[in-house]
Amino acid sequence: MKKLALLAFLVLVSFSSLNASDGIFLSYVIHETDSPINFTLSSRQFIKINSFTQTTVGVSTNGATQTGAVTVFQGAAGLPGAVAALAASGFETQTTGTVIAGPMVVNINPVGGSTLFITFLMGENH
Repeated sequence: MKKLALLAFLVLVSFSSLNASDGIFLSYVIHETDSPINFTLSSRQFIKINSFTQTTVGVSTNGATQTGAVTVFQGAAGLPGAVAALAASGFETQTTGTVIAGPMVVNINPVGGSTLFITFLMGENH
């Protein structure tokens, strides 16, 4: 009985800090023929990338290997972006824990010959 009470207490405590207003989890499967995923984070928004996986190593038109990447841009269009996270290749899942805070434009491009899967939490700063 003590073990059951302890288990119930641990479950209750682990979910006590989880509020609906903390954010929502979003997942995308991006095939090589899909359009890029683009979205803008306002100054009060953030995302936390939980996992980012690539099924196989992609190959570009010139024969070079490609890895899926989350690229972020800040400010005026045309400024160079920074890579915030790289996908794990094969069937390994990369748990990144990478946090991207706005204002930013987030871009995830498809990779030729590969499928990307990304899960992230999108929320607002309070």
